[in-house]
Amino acid sequence: MKTNFHIGTHVDAPYHMQENGKKMVEMDLKLYYGPSTVYDLTELEDAINRSDLEKLELQPDDIVLFKTRNSYDDAWNPKFVYLAPDAARYLAEIGVRSVALDAMSIERNTEDHETHHILFDAGIGLIEDVRLADVPAGRYTLSALPLAMTEAEASPTRAILIEE
Repeated sequence: MKTNFHIGTHVDAPYHMQENGKKMVEMDLKLYYGPSTVYDLTELEDAINRSDLEKLELQPDDIVLFKTRNSYDDAWNPKFVYLAPDAARYLAEIGVRSVALDAMSIERNTEDHETHHILFDAGIGLIEDVRLADVPAGRYTLSALPLAMTEAEASPTRAILIEE
């Protein structure tokens, strides 16, 4: 059986975008387990920008999950909501532990993958394609542990939110 590591809910390692970046087996599991907050951004049509995040009460070392209209798409939508580079820089400034988005990728239509690089350079964990349609905004404990694959640049994960 063969699969793509980027199918369904998955974790990206820096090696996905950076030739000398950490591989999945080298990632700190603390990035994918711990206190988390789901933020409802379903009103957004295109990108999550810094100005959208400045309205939220983001906390250092928190795992943030962004619920957008993506969670309600049952088929591939090339116009999915994504995280803009200015928002990624803001998350790095705050010092969040990890960011999760309900899209196949954290960014779209970019050749330089700036958002990925900003997050990876800041040591922020990246979880993509979480399905949050039935999850209300609020505080949780997240467990989204990736597989420890030696040469992998990503890993499927089973993400579980536990209500606090």
